[in-house]
Amino acid sequence: MRQRLGLDLPLYHQFFLYVKALLHGDLGTAILTGNPVTQDLSTAFPATLELATLAVIISTVVGVPLGMAAAIFRDTLIDKIARVVSLVGHSIPVFWFGIVGLVIFYAGLSWVGGPGRVETYLEGLVEPKTGLLLIDSLLAGDMEVFWSAVHHIILPACILAYSAMAYITRMTRSFTLEQLNQDYVIAACEGCVEPTDRHRTYSPQYLRPADHCPCHFLWQPA
Repeated sequence: MRQRLGLDLPLYHQFFLYVKALLHGDLGTAILTGNPVTQDLSTAFPATLELATLAVIISTVVGVPLGMAAAIFRDTLIDKIARVVSLVGHSIPVFWFGIVGLVIFYAGLSWVGGPGRVETYLEGLVEPKTGLLLIDSLLAGDMEVFWSAVHHIILPACILAYSAMAYITRMTRSFTLEQLNQDYVIAACEGCVEPTDRHRTYSPQYLRPADHCPCHFLWQPA
């Protein structure tokens, strides 16, 4: 085993062989699966991309309106709820939410699917064209596989989205409050009675920086 893995060679020789193989695109063989590492990465990456994309969409759709509402109705119940939700999402690790979510919604209530991307008996029924199971099942017209994939991805997507939503909500609220104090908003909103009237005036301005929040989240360390 030591000879096969090259562990009997000096460290500098091992490092040289590693760099040489790396430059040729050879990442080695995974000990757990016995497959080339590149093959395992190519299999897992589409699922990761699918999950991350869905999480960003959910977090943006929920986080931006919630952040805007928190700023428009500042110091009201809506603002306090938004700040608590944002604080909890920032403070508690994602893996803890994952464990609690599985215990409650999978083991307890059976509302969502468990491990894997689909039920075991549905694996391999859809030909992987894009690697994204939701899209591949729709292209194949197999709605049973599609709904099974939705059933399995919804919990991890929502849990991952919650962490992103906390960041997006906080940043959107901050951007909105900054615009509220701008002279052009104060001048344009003279005589406005309802907070929503002011919202119509300055919303195009604060949505510009808020658009970048999901991009910042994708580069946040885990």
